[in-house]
Amino acid sequence: MLIKFCPYCWSPNTADGTRCAVCGADILPLRDESYAEKLVWALNHPVAETRLRAVSLLSQLGDEAKRFLPELQNSFVTADDVYFKASIVQAIGNIAGRESFAFLIRCLEDRSFLVRLAALRALAGILRELSLKQRFELKKKLEQVMLEEESARVREEVLLLMPSLARVKP
Repeated sequence: MLIKFCPYCWSPNTADGTRCAVCGADILPLRDESYAEKLVWALNHPVAETRLRAVSLLSQLGDEAKRFLPELQNSFVTADDVYFKASIVQAIGNIAGRESFAFLIRCLEDRSFLVRLAALRALAGILRELSLKQRFELKKKLEQVMLEEESARVREEVLLLMPSLARVKP
């Protein structure tokens, strides 16, 4: 039997139900939502694996997912799970490309080294799209990271990225 989860309280319901058996929410209109919209609902799912899967799938949608960047950024801000936050960072880099530059730079200051690593990898993925000004800003930020970073893994990732920026000048 197919089970449908209520996007409000995440209780299981029968697939043909129109109202949530637990909270009473109308779940019939959800049938009309797009696949991407349903993935956005899943960003708030109580099961971590479901949230991670939703981010991964949104990341693969490319341009179709661009309109959901605010929801992804909000999920990043409110999340406590560093794995979820790191996957959001990577997804935003994949979806928004060069437009995600300012967000990714801010993520280099996150307290979790996993988030900082994800930001570095996302920046490496969009490096060719960056303007000269953005590349210079990135180079300066990476120099700062090298001076202040405690995580050896993050410093290694910075060292891998620095040669790509060696010739960048103001």
